[in-house]
Amino acid sequence: MQLEKPADPLPLRCPLEPASKDVNDEALRHVPHMNDIYSSEEKCIQWYGSVSPAVYEETMRLVNFCDPYNIAAQVHNKQIDGGINLPRTAKILDIGCGTGLVARILSREGFKDITGVDASANFLKIAAGDGNYKSLHELFLGRGIEVFKEEIKENFDCVTASGVFLSGHMPKDALDDAHAALNKGGIFVTAMREIYWENGNSHGYKDKLDDMIEKGKFELLKTAQFMRGEEHLTGLFAPLPSILLVLRRVD
Repeated sequence: MQLEKPADPLPLRCPLEPASKDVNDEALRHVPHMNDIYSSEEKCIQWYGSVSPAVYEETMRLVNFCDPYNIAAQVHNKQIDGGINLPRTAKILDIGCGTGLVARILSREGFKDITGVDASANFLKIAAGDGNYKSLHELFLGRGIEVFKEEIKENFDCVTASGVFLSGHMPKDALDDAHAALNKGGIFVTAMREIYWENGNSHGYKDKLDDMIEKGKFELLKTAQFMRGEEHLTGLFAPLPSILLVLRRVD
């Protein structure tokens, strides 16, 4: 299956509806500190564990976090529209599922067999309440295949990963977990800012995936670019090109 780039540009805006004034006001207080929060794993864990899910989602809207919508569209769109047109009976693993944004979209599109994994118990409670996940697991990824849950290995037709490959989040070895979770021939759909998609970058994501492709573990089916961020923000949250990746497990 060789995928074509979509005829239309990938979405540029996070389509979440604006929150109430109280939630919006609180989210606005967080936005100026996002670069600092995302500077380390410890700070991210602290913020994810303390922020209310409603404020988190409003903050993501304000910084234009559109990755979940681009990733989900690749899964459910027909091939003629640039997607992989995954069967609605497919088993999907959503790693770094957060409050469940990807599953919300896929559930509306008819997908029912979705499993979520996240390191934040705070977010998993909200994801569970939506009823879009068949099961949920609190788990840090990238700690080694030997500690990756056996019931998740080689059990999925598709793995999605949204907003996880960046500073303070999943290490490059989480790519081994994504590979291990897939059935042979299964599809991995993820995205990251292009500043991380460079050989020699300290996080090593591209070097790791290039090595996995060279060793016959993954086949790269498609890349596509989209923009995220806002003009009035700086650092990671300024307007930056992001790359969407679609890969197939080979070995």
